[in-house]
Amino acid sequence: MSTFKVGDKVTTDRFDATHGVVVYGPFASATFNASAMLVELADGPRSGEYVTVPVYKAKPYATTYAPGTEVMRAGERVSIVAGPFVNDFGTAFYVLRLPTGANITAVVDVLRPADPKPARTYTYDGVTYDLDAKYRDRVGDVYEFTGKYINGLPTVTMYSDVDNTDTLDDTVRDYGPLTRV
Repeated sequence: MSTFKVGDKVTTDRFDATHGVVVYGPFASATFNASAMLVELADGPRSGEYVTVPVYKAKPYATTYAPGTEVMRAGERVSIVAGPFVNDFGTAFYVLRLPTGANITAVVDVLRPADPKPARTYTYDGVTYDLDAKYRDRVGDVYEFTGKYINGLPTVTMYSDVDNTDTLDDTVRDYGPLTRV
């Protein structure tokens, strides 16, 4: 049996919720003839309401991640490929893609949310451009950054051509201003 305390996140199936936070307990409950705790529901149609949950029906809440989400595992940034799945012991696990391209499995307990990557930006003529965004020129053509540089200037393309040699300064001068799409 798990031991819970105030502040713990727990799973629950009460009122179509998936989880909540213990706000009081555990305490002896005459209603359930067992130990129970007061839980504030964190989701579902009755989010924010308080319910009594028998301790034996609750489990520690584990964060779930969608495929494509980046998480940290052993200090390394990895991507969720699939999951969550539950093994024979009732433990959730995921398929992860390592930076090397290899796939492995890992239980949810060893995963942590990854900090967002810092934005890649470049400032030209007093305007800061997000190198992960797309921009429209004055006649409506849409440009994206190729990830390459020529003489320190980022290159752009309209046709997803990563080998394009048009630089940001030429594009702004000839077709600007550029506005983020």
